[in-house]
Amino acid sequence: MKYLRVLAVFVFLAANIATAKDACLVKGEELLKKALTIKSKKAVTYGLAAAVVFKKGCKEGKIECCDKYAQNYLLDFLASKNIQENLRVLEKGCKKGSAYSCYTLSSLYSQDTKIKNQVIHKNISKAIEFAKKGCQKGLEISCNLYNTLAFLYHKDIKYLKNIEKLCYEKNFFLSCINAARFYANGINTKRDYDKALKLLQYACKKKNGRACFEASLILYKKYEGKKVPKKVEEEVAKLLQNACQNGHKESCKILAKSKEGGKK
Repeated sequence: MKYLRVLAVFVFLAANIATAKDACLVKGEELLKKALTIKSKKAVTYGLAAAVVFKKGCKEGKIECCDKYAQNYLLDFLASKNIQENLRVLEKGCKKGSAYSCYTLSSLYSQDTKIKNQVIHKNISKAIEFAKKGCQKGLEISCNLYNTLAFLYHKDIKYLKNIEKLCYEKNFFLSCINAARFYANGINTKRDYDKALKLLQYACKKKNGRACFEASLILYKKYEGKKVPKKVEEEVAKLLQNACQNGHKESCKILAKSKEGGKK
């Protein structure tokens, strides 16, 4: 009987800890849902209120709320008179284990970021450090950012190979596009259109519209200053169709203009 009483107390405490932990998530997500569904100026008010709730939870050390704050920080930053305080909240979140907090910090430090009259100055070493931390916590978008920044800064080919791995092994298509751009433009590596096309066609086959579109551009680039064979033109048209079908609006516009031109 004594054991059962102890067990009941333990279950009660565990339930209360879980409830306290989830409180900021529940309230914040309710506000966020309203912000996304209401078509009026109130949407901004709800969005800001959600960010404030997530920030409060993050300050209390709740990792899930730190993640949510990091993904919805912008309105709070815009409303803040001291964004350094908000950066400290993100830093606390990153230290506590919030991968999105690390990633957001890296994004903010990767370039001069102006928010109203306040500036977060570019700091590449900090950007690389925070992106690496987010990557170590398993966040693929942070791994992509880490390896991209490190490749640009350190010019070590191993980082480009890591980006390719994210593409082929993790199906992280932003990495396919990033690596392809490095190869196509010869950035810190030998220009290689074939490698770039291979990466983009891989992502295109997986229905990534942006990759299909960029593959069509590189096909044309290969024949810069030369006559483009009819077979290649047909392949470009097919890539644009795939891009359009997979949500790439610019490709749809190009195809529409092409049809209009054909009618004249």
